[in-house]
Amino acid sequence: MTTHTVQTDGAEIAALRERATQAQQEARSAGRFSRRRAERDTQTATSEWEQARDRATQRWGSAPWGAGEVESWAERVSQQRAGQDPQVRDASKASTVAKIELNTAHKRHPLEAQGLARRVFRNDPAAQFLTAESGERRAAQNTERWRGRATDLRAEAVELRQLPTDQAAERVQAKHPDVLGCLQCRGLVAGLQVVKPGTREPDADTATKINVACFQRGLLMFAPVGVAGECLKISPPLSIPEEMLAESLQVFEEACDAVLG
Repeated sequence: MTTHTVQTDGAEIAALRERATQAQQEARSAGRFSRRRAERDTQTATSEWEQARDRATQRWGSAPWGAGEVESWAERVSQQRAGQDPQVRDASKASTVAKIELNTAHKRHPLEAQGLARRVFRNDPAAQFLTAESGERRAAQNTERWRGRATDLRAEAVELRQLPTDQAAERVQAKHPDVLGCLQCRGLVAGLQVVKPGTREPDADTATKINVACFQRGLLMFAPVGVAGECLKISPPLSIPEEMLAESLQVFEEACDAVLG
């Protein structure tokens, strides 16, 4: 199994999805006489895409949704497959043990050196002055290190605000416009209202079914909110990795498709 093979399967799925999406758009804009043919083309393209996703899921355990996810999905699948190799697992365990031993040695040696210095230069004023000066340098170094860490955290926050929660919610809404109504997004948080088909009447029962379908697929969400309990709330933790967020949004879309048809 190679990363190239996984990427090839992912690229095929992405291309078929693009084709199915284009067919759906053409069907919406088709005239009265060409609509039936456009609808058949849409069904064919959608069926081919779903079959490709099913094959990939059977072979790799999951499948990407679009071209933007192929590379990260292929890397994740390759790492998972590599982790199942007994030799890789043994090497990983050995590496972990070595890192723990190295960290322990790094922590022990400075403490032993400091203890020796205190015993040797206990009554030496010059040594006491140098020790105080060394402490000030360490404090300055720690200050700079934490300032750098704060800068990194702020940069990560900007990246999190740019993650595709709103795009994923809009994609799900576009697939089921008769049932999924008002959509509100802000950063990683989104609210998607579930209504009875063709109306604005809240449908709390369907919202609960989607919530349960997510739970059955391993995705834990807030209980439906809103006045009537009809609003699906997407609110992942701010520390969620990008790959995990993409996978969670993928499960959410699958649950919506399973309940809404």
